[in-house]
Amino acid sequence: WFLLNAFWKKVLRICSCFGRKAEKPTDVATYEMFRWQHIHDQMKAGNCDDEMKPINKNWGNGRSCKDQNTFIVSSEPKVQKICKDKGIADGKFTWSTEMFKIVNCDWVKTSTYPHCEYKGTHEDQMYLKVECRNKEPIHYHVVNGRLATALDQ
Repeated sequence: WFLLNAFWKKVLRICSCFGRKAEKPTDVATYEMFRWQHIHDQMKAGNCDDEMKPINKNWGNGRSCKDQNTFIVSSEPKVQKICKDKGIADGKFTWSTEMFKIVNCDWVKTSTYPHCEYKGTHEDQMYLKVECRNKEPIHYHVVNGRLATALDQ
């Protein structure tokens, strides 16, 4: 009886694993991910549909349209300098001291995956607010015209 009982406990433990969905591992923010998703030195507002395709394949469950993404139209070295010597610390974030051109790609909600459509808009004078790790940007929030306010605090 003991051996039979131990056998069924093992079977139940194994079977219980099959009904559970594998949890998606937590994505660790890295500069490589930031660069891939946000830095594009030739980005144009009209290119959003094409440029968002690879991002959408890696977004969420890989079968959805990301609501919004912002591309920094700049070289990698210039963006990296925000975390090195061209930024001002503000808590866990760093503000750029120079303005950047960006392209915002906003999802047209009537479109569905895999045919996600985006409306692209550009801004020529934006300060960036980024989170840095090891002197490299890993997350950011775009803020327009707020650098002076942040510096005055």
